[in-house]
Amino acid sequence: MLDKLDTFDNHVRERAFTLWEEAGCPDDRAEEFWHRAREVEMQEYGLSEADLKTLAEERSPGDDADFA
Repeated sequence: MLDKLDTFDNHVRERAFTLWEEAGCPDDRAEEFWHRAREVEMQEYGLSEADLKTLAEERSPGDDADFA
């Protein structure tokens, strides 16, 4: 089951891909589009960095071994 943070991350990923496509699929700029998408999604969700940190902390340790 997806939690709130996973849902947020999926929205960021989808928006970043859309922004990348709209920019003509430039090479070596994935991080730029991810950051822009994350900012837009944070605004749309009404989230702050502290909110995202809280969501991450609410995850149980075994939910995502690669998450840091």
